[in-house]
Parts: sequence; C-alpha cells; structure tokens
Amino acid sequence: MSFTPAEMGFDFYDENYFFTAEQQEKAWYIQLELAKQFNVPVVIHCRKAFERIIKDSEKLNSLPFVLFHGFSGSFEQANQISLKVPGAFFSFGKTILQNSKKACSCIKKLPSNKIILETDDSGIEYLPLIYEKASEIRGINEIEFAEQIGRNIDISY
Repeated sequence: MSFTPAEMGFDFYDENYFFTAEQQEKAWYIQLELAKQFNVPVVIHCRKAFERIIKDSEKLNSLPFVLFHGFSGSFEQANQISLKVPGAFFSFGKTILQNSKKACSCIKKLPSNKIILETDDSGIEYLPLIYEKASEIRGINEIEFAEQIGRNIDISY
C-alpha cells in the first residue's frame, strides 16, 4: 500500500468555481512538488483542463504513477496522456452506465492495463454493474477483465 496525496488538479468547468485558476495552479505546484519529494503517486481531477495538465506531463512522468480519476476526456486525449506519461491510469465509473460516448470509447480502445473502474460518489452498489458494462463494451469475459483491473490497482496502489 502506498500513500497518495488528496485528489489534485484543475476544475475549469464553471467560471464561478470557488477557486480561481491562479489559486488552483498554486495548489497544483505545491502538491506536485510534495509528490515528487516523497516519490508518491497522484490522483488527478481534470475538468475542462486537459491542455493545462498536459503542460506538466514531464513533471507527472517523474512520479510512480498518475491516476486520472473519473476521466471525462476523449480517447485521443487519453492516448496523448499515455504517450507523454506512460505511468498514467484512467478510472471510469457510472458514466459508462449512462453510455457516455467518451467514456465508452476509452473503455473500448484503451489498453486494459491502463483502466481502473470506480464508483466515486455513485455508491458501491453500482460497482458490479460498472464491471459488467465495461466488460460488455470491451467484448471480453467479465472475470478476466476484473482480474486485469485488480492487477492495475495492485500496480498503482
């Protein structure tokens, strides 16, 4: 088991967000420096901030791993991150049950060793449905896929 700092990142979804872009950037660099100093992974929150996160891909690449929590970007963005930050993982949750085109495309196209499934605030009761839907999207056996997700979690945490 390893230590990870609290979820960090940027939320530019709503211009009236509680924290300004400048405040978020200051917190980002403090957390990034701490993660590097203590050689711990990070969990990234990224809402409408893809270009901002990519800007620091070199810094992220120096960390043990990076988890893009509740990833809402496109497959192309996930692929770009994977190329720049090979230690990146992407987590998906209830959005695949809602047939989010971006999330479903990522589940289908990303290598299985880059995917983690989660419930976030959806409630643990959704986890079996999330696994079932993700396996269906990939067209693979649910048990095999669950085992791969387990290996991903072991590697990342």
